Amino acid sequence: MCPTIHPDMQHLLDARDGAGEKGTTTAEQRRFWTAYTEALNRPAPADMAIHDTTVPSAAHAVPVRVYRPAGRAGPRARHRLHARRRLHAG
Repeated sequence: MCPTIHPDMQHLLDARDGAGEKGTTTAEQRRFWTAYTEALNRPAPADMAIHDTTVPSAAHAVPVRVYRPAGRAGPRARHRLHARRRLHAG
């Protein structure tokens, strides 16, 4: 008997299965990974403003992507918003 898969996980499995064979060469694996990530890439919600920028650090400028509700601009607006950080080592 197969256990029930949570819908959030099923979406990942469907994208993986739709990406084709993983391959053995670097080029084949790159094609698989590109197809897999494109299947997972969803457009940003229409009510979100998104921009890329950098944050200075001691070693170098760190690239970041900023998401904020559309129409919320200016220095005072950002202080009224909640913040969330997403970090990864990729």
